[in-house]
Amino acid sequence: MTSVTRIPLHVLVITTVAATSWLVSTAAAQDADSRVLGGRIRCDAIPGMTRIPLNQPFEIRLSGKQARYTRKVRRPDTSEDSGYVESGSGTVSDDGMLVLQGRAEGRGFQYTAAYEGRVDPAGAMRLTGVQHWSGTSFRSFDRSCTIELRP
Repeated sequence: MTSVTRIPLHVLVITTVAATSWLVSTAAAQDADSRVLGGRIRCDAIPGMTRIPLNQPFEIRLSGKQARYTRKVRRPDTSEDSGYVESGSGTVSDDGMLVLQGRAEGRGFQYTAAYEGRVDPAGAMRLTGVQHWSGTSFRSFDRSCTIELRP
């Protein structure tokens, strides 16, 4: 036979209030630990497609050890939005190394991106990496990029 323990109502109310307070404080701590770093991404020109290297604004959101970014892919040799985006994510290790993996896909092209670098004590970072491009009307190639960010 199973016995049922009755818990007084005031104990349930106190427990519920404490649990709710803990959840609210945990969410607030996560928001306080979330920050946006802004800077620029610079990449080599695309062989046979662009004459001008890429140089555009770049933002990354850090929440704890998690990082996420989304940036607009530009039309060749312009600052016009192509309607496509590159997005990616990564993790900051205990020693401050950030490794990002991203990708973009559009009509006739796709690429994967890998960027990495270390967060300095002031919170700034310099990432280097490569975009691996492939498409229907051009040969596959790799494009070097550098991202510099400040808090």
